[in-house]
Amino acid sequence: MIGLIPKLNKNSLFFIKYLGYYIVLLLIPLILLGSLIFYVYLDVLQEEIEKNNFNLVEIHRNSIDNEFSQIYSIYYQLYTDSAFSKRQIHENPIHVVETLSNYDSMNELTRSISVYPRESPILYTSNGTQTFESFLAQTDVFTDMDIDTFRDRINSLAKPSIKPAVDTYSDGNPVRGKSVSLMLPLPPDSKSPDRTVLFLIDRMKLISLFGSQATEEDEDFILLNSDKGFIFSLSGKRYDEYDGVKAFISEMKPGEKLSGVIQLNRTRFFISCAVSNTTGMYYIRILPEEQALRQLYDVRAILFYTSLLALVIGGIVILLNLTRNLNPIAELMRFSERILGHSKAGDTNRSSIKKAVGEVIKTYDKLESQLNKNLPAVKEHILGKILHGSADESEIGTLPDKGFFRNRSSAVYFASVVQLLKPVANMPVTDAVRLIEDLFADGIKGYCKPAADTRKLILLLSAEQWDRAAVEEKLTVLRSMLYTTFELETVTGVGNAYPQLSDAGKSFIEANSALDYRLVQGSDSIIFWSDVSTQSMASNVWYPKAELDKLEVYLLRWDSHKIEETVDSILKTVREKKISLSLAKCISYDMINTVIRGFNRINPSLKTEDRIELDIFSLTEIGTLDELVDRIVSISKKINEMILHNSQQSSAHLSNQFIEYLHRHCFSYDFTVEAMSEHFSLSHTFLRKVFKDATNANILSYVNTLRIEKAKELLKDTDMNLGEIVKQIGYVDPSSFVRKFKQETGMTPGDYRKVNGNF
Repeated sequence: MIGLIPKLNKNSLFFIKYLGYYIVLLLIPLILLGSLIFYVYLDVLQEEIEKNNFNLVEIHRNSIDNEFSQIYSIYYQLYTDSAFSKRQIHENPIHVVETLSNYDSMNELTRSISVYPRESPILYTSNGTQTFESFLAQTDVFTDMDIDTFRDRINSLAKPSIKPAVDTYSDGNPVRGKSVSLMLPLPPDSKSPDRTVLFLIDRMKLISLFGSQATEEDEDFILLNSDKGFIFSLSGKRYDEYDGVKAFISEMKPGEKLSGVIQLNRTRFFISCAVSNTTGMYYIRILPEEQALRQLYDVRAILFYTSLLALVIGGIVILLNLTRNLNPIAELMRFSERILGHSKAGDTNRSSIKKAVGEVIKTYDKLESQLNKNLPAVKEHILGKILHGSADESEIGTLPDKGFFRNRSSAVYFASVVQLLKPVANMPVTDAVRLIEDLFADGIKGYCKPAADTRKLILLLSAEQWDRAAVEEKLTVLRSMLYTTFELETVTGVGNAYPQLSDAGKSFIEANSALDYRLVQGSDSIIFWSDVSTQSMASNVWYPKAELDKLEVYLLRWDSHKIEETVDSILKTVREKKISLSLAKCISYDMINTVIRGFNRINPSLKTEDRIELDIFSLTEIGTLDELVDRIVSISKKINEMILHNSQQSSAHLSNQFIEYLHRHCFSYDFTVEAMSEHFSLSHTFLRKVFKDATNANILSYVNTLRIEKAKELLKDTDMNLGEIVKQIGYVDPSSFVRKFKQETGMTPGDYRKVNGNF
């Protein structure tokens, strides 16, 4: 390496000078870019680590919330059960104990359930009636209370209260408490409750919901009640007593999640906390920062040393290149000679390079000027593709927005065609386009594209919502400006407004067809397609909506024969019904564009030259029904040829998504096929058709089967009453459910439970 560096002389000093320049120029962007990548990647990695921590907390939260939801469900059932009124408790205590025993068996976490009529000396538990003395003697969770304190607490309880297990010591060894208590006032939310419900929850079963052990060494999970009071931790440590934990969760509210780093006893810990919307309890995962972010630290070290190695290798490459090209000024001189084609005697290095750079700038200015001249042509090309329905998002994004694409989810799009009444020798197309686009820069936004014959100007317009009066006013101003500025007499056609930009082509056909009515409406009028179409067509005019839905289905199944058959059927009906040419053009647009857009959408990998496009401008120039039919047949054959050259596709993946959706949502009482079709952004007809083909069953009968099977499970494995089962499976009317159940199984729900019940 040393031998590559020349001896120190005038040239070598020149070499060292430029070597320093090059290294600095290289290192500055390299360091900035490396630092940016370094920190961005670390941020992403840290977010992923936090996300993984939250996922663990969420798993445990969902598990415990589900169990507590069942406990609260039992609580509300006790409230609605007349057997637990204060009067019935005193009159029939045996029935109360038996019923409590049944409720106790409904949840695996509960050790016992007790109901206490306030000011009574007796507690009624799932294990029998007990005095305060006997109850406290058998329960370890209240060992830190005497009888009077316990009696005061259970008589004065005004809101739900969770008490953690109490640990004791035997022969100097800690003995973990077995129970956690949950006390709830009856009636719920009453200002003057007269009963108290007491659940004793098995502490070990509660801990088991967190798994048999933590996933990391020194990791701990903590559960706090809604008042931030300690319930338990896997290690038994009272983290709620640490100021760092208190400060971290102090501002958190139900439904919130938070993660960060805190310091406890000179050790930094990574903490993740989620607050339950259901119970208000705090679920906390805590472990040493070094352990939690070990992967982050490892990656940081790898990135640092990799960057350092890259810098060293880059420096060596620069050194080698400069050694081979000792005089960069000479290289620049050779470059200037290539640009200028010669080098004058007496020209200094600097002057030659300056001239060469000047030539490069001139060339750049020429290219920029040529590009600006081509911008209108590019814009016209993209507008043409939008009208054809074949423009993709990347192409649309190259248009100057000017608010046209403001809110694609709520805006409407429509087309207008301005036709000259008299031919003009030197039509000022560029100036007319600029005038129109300046006019449609506020309120109603729009672009203008001259037609090929220059006798028509095509306007593609957008508005927040359809306002006919505003559109008519704007177009009236345009007509006046064209006449005042260019002495152009015009008639204007306006198509219908559509919520999808992809339907702009259909609106263009309608606007162009509206111009055919200028002799009736007036040569200088603004003609709306919605006016002339309702005047010229009967209210019960035929439109092949069902056939268009079939085309969508056949395309998904790659059934070229059915596509051809359906297109032929539509064209045959068009001929037989002798509908207007304008309506036939609209039908043809919808029919072919349905197939073309669908075909191109499910074949995104097709090259641009292989994609099919509908020549919408030639479609508007067709003058007879026979010409239109011939054009449609030609496009249909091309589509079928491409389908036959592509591999056969199946709709199985889509039907699997349908079935998965049904298994998740069919047990909700508000399930509807309409909501399902909206979820998948598919028409009802198409959804039903694909599902029927895949499963040989309609959606509602499949849903009914799932609900009946779920009802069988609940009848066999639980003692839920009929009303509860009906709610669980999504029915509203119990009598309707009984009738359907008997129809499917041959017996009533009660008879089925007697024969098959396991509970």
